[in-house]
Amino acid sequence: MTKVKSELQIVEKKVISLPTQARRAAFARKEMRLQGLSVQALADKSGRHWMTVARFLDLNENLGPSMNPATETTKSIFMALGYSLCFVQTGSKGIVEL
Repeated sequence: MTKVKSELQIVEKKVISLPTQARRAAFARKEMRLQGLSVQALADKSGRHWMTVARFLDLNENLGPSMNPATETTKSIFMALGYSLCFVQTGSKGIVEL
């Protein structure tokens, strides 16, 4: 948890680490359900095809899960769910936020 202090308010940000695609898919599925979104609604919000979203979320039984989705796909789905992303290199010394 990081705190950003300004003159008017203190804003708290929660940092969630999702290092594997399986964990990203599980988190996005849970968040999608909490927000009451369908796969089609999330696809419309993210600008991706519904099948791309279904594979990302590991909901397509016929094609199987997306093992290494494009960065832009990951970014658009999480942005549509209301999250900001921070990509961290493996073995990184830390995160610098500006």
